[in-house]
Amino acid sequence: MNRGLLATLATGAALLVIGSAIHPLVSGVPDPPAQTVEAVESSRVVCPDPVATSSLASTVSGFVAPVIDGQQGQPGAAQLFTNPTKGFSRKTEVIPKAGVAVSLSTNGSSLPSVIGTGSGSLAPGLALDQFTLSTTGSTRGLASLECFSAGSDQWFVGASASVGRTGSVVMANPEDTPATVDIVLWGATGALPAPSGRGVFVPAHGQVRVPFSVLAPGVPDFAIHIESRSGRVVASVFDRDANGLIPRGLEWVPLTAAPAAQVVVPGIPAQVTPVKLSVLATTRDTTVNVRVLNPSGAFAPAGLSTITLTAGQLQVVDLTKVLRGQPAAVELTADSPIVASAWYQLDGANGAAEFAYAAGAPALTGAAVVAGLPTSRGYRHRLYLTNNNRQRASSVTVQVVPKSGTSKTTRLKIAAGTTQVWTVPATGDGPLSLIVRPDPGAPPIHGARVTSLPDAEGTMATDVPLTPVRSRVTIPQAQPNLGVAVN
Repeated sequence: MNRGLLATLATGAALLVIGSAIHPLVSGVPDPPAQTVEAVESSRVVCPDPVATSSLASTVSGFVAPVIDGQQGQPGAAQLFTNPTKGFSRKTEVIPKAGVAVSLSTNGSSLPSVIGTGSGSLAPGLALDQFTLSTTGSTRGLASLECFSAGSDQWFVGASASVGRTGSVVMANPEDTPATVDIVLWGATGALPAPSGRGVFVPAHGQVRVPFSVLAPGVPDFAIHIESRSGRVVASVFDRDANGLIPRGLEWVPLTAAPAAQVVVPGIPAQVTPVKLSVLATTRDTTVNVRVLNPSGAFAPAGLSTITLTAGQLQVVDLTKVLRGQPAAVELTADSPIVASAWYQLDGANGAAEFAYAAGAPALTGAAVVAGLPTSRGYRHRLYLTNNNRQRASSVTVQVVPKSGTSKTTRLKIAAGTTQVWTVPATGDGPLSLIVRPDPGAPPIHGARVTSLPDAEGTMATDVPLTPVRSRVTIPQAQPNLGVAVN
């Protein structure tokens, strides 16, 4: 046979074989990549702004919860340290083991952002919390926040730049590369101009503060969306109110749950007035169905069972009457994503006051951890736990871990459609740390921790949602794709 013909036939046969082998890879629908869930091997959590003045101090506490899934069988290390910043000497506190809290405090002047790191067995369950307190002068108030890992998408709802209100957005960059960030504001009429919030440069290991007076002067209520164009930051929002020299409170606006079709706002205490709910539809117009959940059960409030929202326009409604002076949570259900929080006030003596925020909280799909609750001065800490399931009861176990001594564990049952309030016992010496573990298979719980501190001017308070601590991560498995090698 002609050699040229043989070569042609061989080439054609080879192409048929290759083509039949490649065809299903190219034209078929690929299977989704396999995934594995593994223990977190390293954690990094940041408190952006340990603010301080001559009358105001902040304390950042770090804690690794013991007996967290993923901690077994490997060595670990954890510590708190100040972000390396020019002009500040580095401060460090080592977390010696799981179950022991350590703290860094300001001493008359602000610290750079505080970073907590954990590796090995001390990576799962790492939590940082910050408390800020002023007992005198126009800054009087109590504030706190849960600290988070750096991200590119963060929401805060309910800040204000009206007369007497001062505050700022603070962004810390713990990374080795710079970040460029947009601070997008939404008010009652829609997106606010806020040109000074566009393209904000946050240097590596740096911190940037942008005041409300620059972002939205005179605007009474707004929501804040932090979006990174490049890099990642950790944002915090500080809010303070004063009537001249008369203090009206201060607070860190809590990070709210990401936009979702259902949002639960837990942690509204009894006998606070007024209570104002702020809700924003982030993508399109929607109608929101409202349910109030208190210790007696759930109900749709008369005259406020639905709220009609225009996309991008923040709506504020007064909840004071419908809450009936009871501790409560608010469930909001829509057909498009929303974000929400509630602002409430506590009146004091001689015109003084305090305020706090209850924000949309994620479901507790795993343990929530709170680090370093203060116990001196007469602090009182309460958990507000809400089960918004309509049929099934739920339950959690709460472990209170003192600075030294034996921890105490309590199991709490939360009936379907209710909010239950539990006072944290003063177990041992402070600070106290908490671990809230949902029971496996039980309906999810939404929660908040509320800290109060009475003094001669009235009661100060601060309110922070509970969020699941990071302990495991989902890792997609790489899949070979021969199709990409074919020209």
